[in-house]
Amino acid sequence: MLTSLSAGLQTVSRYLYTVLELLAKLIFVIMVVSVSIAVVGRFVFSKSPSWTEEVGILSLVWLCFLTAAMGIRDGSHMRMTIIEYIFSPKVCNVMHRIAYVVLLVLYMLFIKIGLDAILMMSKSILPSTKLPLSVMYGSVFVSGILGLVMALAKLFDKESFKL
Repeated sequence: MLTSLSAGLQTVSRYLYTVLELLAKLIFVIMVVSVSIAVVGRFVFSKSPSWTEEVGILSLVWLCFLTAAMGIRDGSHMRMTIIEYIFSPKVCNVMHRIAYVVLLVLYMLFIKIGLDAILMMSKSILPSTKLPLSVMYGSVFVSGILGLVMALAKLFDKESFKL
């Protein structure tokens, strides 16, 4: 049963990672285009569209939160590798597992806080794009769900803890 759960989590995390990678590229392009329009508008035409700043900020926030969840799966999140030189592989494996449990708790908090922020900000509107402010805080909620899945997949993956 645990093996099939682990295999399922690995499949889901692989699929999510691929989708997130494409989405992150798209959001990055949107951010670059938005900021470029703002810069060209400001320095060439002395006026830039008001929506460019909001779209740039929204893109940056979403990109940061989505790629944070991606970093869990590929192991590129910040960690201290010095422990691998100090402690035995058994102790390191335990410490790595504890780190993923801490990430699980953190991403559960992201889900709770993100949902609270979405509900609280749903009536507020961004002035230029007329989007609800909850769109920005939705990134915390979505990142919480994605990070939770990625951390669970890492925690149940036996290959993740071999040194």
